[in-house]
Amino acid sequence: MTEEQEKKPSQTSVLFERYMIFGVLILLISALWFRNPPLIFVSTFLLAISVVILYWKRKSLDRLQPLMELERSRVFASDPISVTCTLSNDKWLPLVWVEWELVDQDGIHWREMEKGPYIIRFLWLMGYQRVNWKIEGQALQRGVYSLGQIVLRSGDAFRFSETDLKVDLMKALYVYPALIPVSVPSLVHTFHWGTKGKKGGILEDATQITGIREYQSGDEMRRMDWLASARTGTLQTKVFQPVLPRQLMIAFDAAGFEVREAGTYERVLSIIASVSLVYHQRGIEVGFTSNAAGRQVVYHPPSSKLNPLLDDLARIRVENAPIAGHLLKWIGANPTSILFYFCERVEESHVQWIRANSKRAPYMMFYYLEESDEGKRLEGQAKSIKSLQGGIG
Repeated sequence: MTEEQEKKPSQTSVLFERYMIFGVLILLISALWFRNPPLIFVSTFLLAISVVILYWKRKSLDRLQPLMELERSRVFASDPISVTCTLSNDKWLPLVWVEWELVDQDGIHWREMEKGPYIIRFLWLMGYQRVNWKIEGQALQRGVYSLGQIVLRSGDAFRFSETDLKVDLMKALYVYPALIPVSVPSLVHTFHWGTKGKKGGILEDATQITGIREYQSGDEMRRMDWLASARTGTLQTKVFQPVLPRQLMIAFDAAGFEVREAGTYERVLSIIASVSLVYHQRGIEVGFTSNAAGRQVVYHPPSSKLNPLLDDLARIRVENAPIAGHLLKWIGANPTSILFYFCERVEESHVQWIRANSKRAPYMMFYYLEESDEGKRLEGQAKSIKSLQGGIG
């Protein structure tokens, strides 16, 4: 049998504190000295009940084993949460009542409670008995939450005396930024921005022929299919399999975002998470680096696993001041993968870095929150974050 409470139980009565036993003993000795039967009976009764209550208080939480299992330890904001809880009384002493309280945390809502912490009370947990139940909730806000922090509370049947025990079951819940619809560019054109020949051309694998088509002005002679041309009587050009990029690096430069509204900050993180997930689902390996993590820059090379990137997005705090200096110096000048660089605005130092690292420049794209003259100078290599998704609230 269970009862759900919103308020914490009352504190132990002063009449049943440990030091009051000495007062009852003095009362009993006085009654015996003066040979007062009614007083002897009352003092004996009070002494007996005090000993029982204090013993029950001291032993009630001994060998009480709480367990928690998260159905999913990583969810996106607004996703449901399901927790399976177990409480075992591994001793002979029965518990007339016992309470389980989850420490209240902003960003987590439990369906059983309108507000405040989740508290559930069990009546008559017998010796060596185990109870199981499930808690349903919802993740409201991005972050990392310690759901394993609980308070167990129990005492005597009359609640004259009670005790509590704080337990940390070390159950972390990662809540990722909310997913939103995004429209991402094809990496084929981005990756080959600076290939030889026509600007914006696509690199192709000459060993993989997917078909032929009629000759078009500007086609290279090495692409001609002379046998097909002789057979059809018109010039025919080979069509090769395009070489698709397989890696993407996402950089989040948090400089300037700390003065923005929290809603804007969260919206940008949602766009980064959504873009990463879309490319991941397309088979692209995605990496992440950012200076928003506090004292050190986080860096995860492109990988087929997306959890490291999303875990970092969950940990990022708005109040964390970014590390001084631009994130570009941590990225390196070698073009090992495509780079999407998210920033508050494109600055002169970004433009100078692009000019100084000509090998890396063709493989990167800036996405800014606020337009600037410097961004316009980068032409097609700088776009508004709004181009990936609708307006940012």
